[in-house]
Amino acid sequence: LDNAVGQLFRRNFPDYQVRLQVNIPLRNRQARADLTASLLERRQQEIRLVQASNGVRSEVQSAVVQVEQARARCKAALTAQDLQQKTLEAEQKKFNLGASTIFQVVQAQRDVANSRTTLIITQNVYISARINLDRSTGHTLTAHNISIAEAYDGEVARRPDPIPVSVQ
Repeated sequence: LDNAVGQLFRRNFPDYQVRLQVNIPLRNRQARADLTASLLERRQQEIRLVQASNGVRSEVQSAVVQVEQARARCKAALTAQDLQQKTLEAEQKKFNLGASTIFQVVQAQRDVANSRTTLIITQNVYISARINLDRSTGHTLTAHNISIAEAYDGEVARRPDPIPVSVQ
């Protein structure tokens, strides 16, 4: 014991020891799991982007079809109104000549009023379809000549549109 304590204080050690530790990961499972999760997330984002793009494309195509259908309905309603107006005029001429009754004239007037109502409804549907198309394509502001820069500045460079006169 004296000899061991003496060697300790005198630093007289008979052997030396060196320790070297090397850590080589054979399989880094955490890094692989993180990589796989990142790749899956990226793929999901790509899929969501494609789905959004397809949704926008579908919405725009649907809006275009609605505008075309509404335009065709407006033309048909306008033609129907013209025909009903001509029928009314013919019925009034027949009444003036005594070949028709007041009942038939009133029916023709009713048909003209119905055709006008139908025309107004189809025009409203057409306007709604155009608004939906502008919204779908992102052209709402340009369709109404609205400038974001003017809104930020607080100054309007153009004169306001006149108030529309009501149709009677």
